[in-house]
Amino acid sequence: RLADIVRVYVEETLGVTTLEATTDEILSELRTKSCPAGTLQILRAVLEQADMVKFARYEALPDENERSLRLATELVQITALKEQVSAD
Repeated sequence: RLADIVRVYVEETLGVTTLEATTDEILSELRTKSCPAGTLQILRAVLEQADMVKFARYEALPDENERSLRLATELVQITALKEQVSAD
């Protein structure tokens, strides 16, 4: 669920098609845009973890789930800060 929320957020905030795209396609498209530092690395970590759970039937450990949530929160904070700076 977290990956779906992050995908929708990225699509609406950064203007990248995410819902029908693979992780690699999303990251590739984001490389062509002006993103805040660290955005790609954070997004890659969250989405690759979710891909493992979804497609490889990997059972994430509680600390891995907490890390993904923490990274998703950091992604929102970084991109929100960019939006705030752009609006000023």
